[in-house]
Amino acid sequence: MRYVIDVTQLVHWPGNLTGIPRVMDELAARFSADNAVDAVFVSWVKEVGRLCEIDFDSTRRTRGSHIAYRRKSVNQTASSQTASAILDGGVSRFGKRAAKKLAVKTRLDRTKLYKKTIASKQELEVKTYIPYHPANGDKLFIPWGEWWDQNWLNLIASCKESGVDIYPVSHDILPMVVPQFSGNSSSLAEFVSQIFPLSTRVLAVSESSKNDVTAWMKERKLKVPPIDVFRLGEDFTIKNVKLDTKKMEQKYGISNGKYLIFVSTIEPRKNHQLLYYTYKLAKSRGITLPKIIIVGRVGHDVELLIKTIREDHDTTDVISIQNNVDDNDLHWLYQHSMFAVMPSFYEGWGMSVLESITRGKPVVCSATSSLLEMPMDCVMFFNPASSDECLNAIIEMSKPATLKKYTANTANYKPHSWDASYQQVLAILDK
Repeated sequence: MRYVIDVTQLVHWPGNLTGIPRVMDELAARFSADNAVDAVFVSWVKEVGRLCEIDFDSTRRTRGSHIAYRRKSVNQTASSQTASAILDGGVSRFGKRAAKKLAVKTRLDRTKLYKKTIASKQELEVKTYIPYHPANGDKLFIPWGEWWDQNWLNLIASCKESGVDIYPVSHDILPMVVPQFSGNSSSLAEFVSQIFPLSTRVLAVSESSKNDVTAWMKERKLKVPPIDVFRLGEDFTIKNVKLDTKKMEQKYGISNGKYLIFVSTIEPRKNHQLLYYTYKLAKSRGITLPKIIIVGRVGHDVELLIKTIREDHDTTDVISIQNNVDDNDLHWLYQHSMFAVMPSFYEGWGMSVLESITRGKPVVCSATSSLLEMPMDCVMFFNPASSDECLNAIIEMSKPATLKKYTANTANYKPHSWDASYQQVLAILDK
């Protein structure tokens, strides 16, 4: 029995791992390290329309710059040798350095010949990849699929016909539940419609996600497969790097222990707009709130909001937006904050809420979707559509006695480990 792990999105993910790619990495690393299982890692190669095998450990070390595809043993053709010679500067009469100078001088990289040569080399290269051959009894685990590619969907369906058991993960179905907050409203629906009914089991990351998927499929009279909930881990590997407090305060314009933090991708469903209105409301009432630092990459449809926050005199000094924060800085920012805020309208699972709690920081949190499954004694809920409720919750949590109580509760919280998550996944795949 083979476990086949589709890690396409992970191996192509640029920069710091966040959200679903981070979940993929934690689980895939454990499949790779588990000597008791036969795990094969694959990535979708659209040029050949196949899932191809990769060396996951090598790829993980060079993620973002190189994918270590497993290759067939073949002899290069004359054309491929020519292509490599041109691209690598290996033409004998010049040598690498001279060829590079020539390429710069003639702007070879802008010519049709050069582009055609690159395309030819890529075409020859992908033909050397070892494709995944579906076998009866294989267990194909899909933590995040290429659901916007119909060719990928067709391939997954064909795997089912070959006797492969299919196990997709449902993180959320945002585009179908709250399409107004989604940048894509169709491709995920196709994935659920075409692949979930064929699946042996679906793994959901929360009861909320399970309920959403079940209701959506029933409404469309689709066959609902067994859906099992497993718990994501919270014990992300954190390097204990000591950072200078004064330098961090200067770098981020904050005072140690006197600011709030909100960590998430900046996109409409995360409801950053509510924080803007909450801070405007506080200003109009003469209320001084702690500075809040927003950490996350910029998503879709938020350019105007970011511009507004940064240019509004009422908010420019109290709402700070930071992108590309590395893990060491993020850990420090969590640890030295007063508490975290999560105003999101919809979450498949509140990972950043639990990241905060595991670092000993309580959270002022939206009362919606999977966030209602967070540890009740470590969060204070509010209506994500109400700036009044958000303001009142921040004011209440900022009171020393209240903050002390909730902080003490976080100290008693026991994080769920990624090892435990992995064992849950294995148990579901082995049912």
